[in-house]
Amino acid sequence: MSDVDLEKLNLFEDSGFWPAGVVFKTWKNPSTVAPADATWLDDDDEVLAVEAGGLFRAYPLAGIQSHHIVQDRMGDQEVLVTF
Repeated sequence: MSDVDLEKLNLFEDSGFWPAGVVFKTWKNPSTVAPADATWLDDDDEVLAVEAGGLFRAYPLAGIQSHHIVQDRMGDQEVLVTF
């Protein structure tokens, strides 16, 4: 994604497509923790799992639903997740 203008990821902010006040803000580089340390998650909380280059992440759906777009890095790969 190095050729992507990251400032344009908030695609809907000024587009006029959505009603005034509706803005999607990118969740950039969320903190990572070991699964055992994610004590704020309940066993029945849903996550979106991503694999890239043999690395894995799990993003809580509650966080994705409030941002809609996640911009992250997994090893040397940039990833963009949406839900």
